[in-house]
Amino acid sequence: ELLPGLRVPSFRPVTVLHHTAPAAPPTGRSLVLDGDRSGPVAYTSVMSEVDPSRAPEGRALITSTVLGTPPPDLDRSVRAHLAALYGVATDGWELLAAHHDPEAVPAMEAPHDP
Repeated sequence: ELLPGLRVPSFRPVTVLHHTAPAAPPTGRSLVLDGDRSGPVAYTSVMSEVDPSRAPEGRALITSTVLGTPPPDLDRSVRAHLAALYGVATDGWELLAAHHDPEAVPAMEAPHDP
């Protein structure tokens, strides 16, 4: 034991997905949150609206975060949820990359140390 008494936390998984689309959803630079937790996406943003150099002319880059263990049909379920969050069809969106980190953030379970 390197440091006696040190409590090593467990971790929570996070998956980040990057989609490209022919047009940006109409949210501008906003961070879109799913307050109802109605699908796998916790939050999403059109990154090419925040930084236009992130996508070529005529394309949009949408980045979304899934907290916890991702569903087995990740891309399909995320695009369905993004369609509801953005109010646009996502059938023409293409998944560029999905990055999963099983130990992305430490779990902070109650009770917390004083």
